[in-house]
Amino acid sequence: MTEIRRSQGPCLHPVSASGKRVPPLVVVPTHNERAGIETVLRGILESASCDVLVVDDNSQDGTRDVVQSFFDTGRVYLLERPAKLGLGTAYIGGFGWGLERGYELFFEMDADGSHDPRSLAGFLKQAKEGSDIVVGSRYRNRTVSVVGWELRRLMLSKAANRYAVALLGLRGLTDVTSGYRCYSRRALEAI
Repeated sequence: MTEIRRSQGPCLHPVSASGKRVPPLVVVPTHNERAGIETVLRGILESASCDVLVVDDNSQDGTRDVVQSFFDTGRVYLLERPAKLGLGTAYIGGFGWGLERGYELFFEMDADGSHDPRSLAGFLKQAKEGSDIVVGSRYRNRTVSVVGWELRRLMLSKAANRYAVALLGLRGLTDVTSGYRCYSRRALEAI
């Protein structure tokens, strides 16, 4: 059974288009991410005024305990799932959770440290300027901005990108497989 645990306490956030005081929501799926989740959560909380929903797929390494240690911030929530159900369904579940609670802006972010929380400010700027979807790219100006990836993972990512761009006839996009994205409520409701 899915259980939602949340921190208690006040949150001060900007007013959304609907008039509710709601911050952006960063959805971070996890499965056995104890080693890096603390760094990711600290980075998000220090970099932007966002709430964080960790969607945990039955981690057995203590990931939940680390996440729960952030409950006192009033900005971190935990959606626990009974088994490893997959990344896509974790985002769907997290976005649904946020939509039900009136969030207006949503991020998807990996828990492995490959997405820099300091980039959230740039995403927020683009969203405030009217973008319904903002995609973070690991490949810009013919460089790679990913730290800690093995060469095999990097080559697979680059090949998947080239394949998708060629197959779909996409132009001007440098990272169609990026998992670092921001969506407006309007964009998610249209999907």
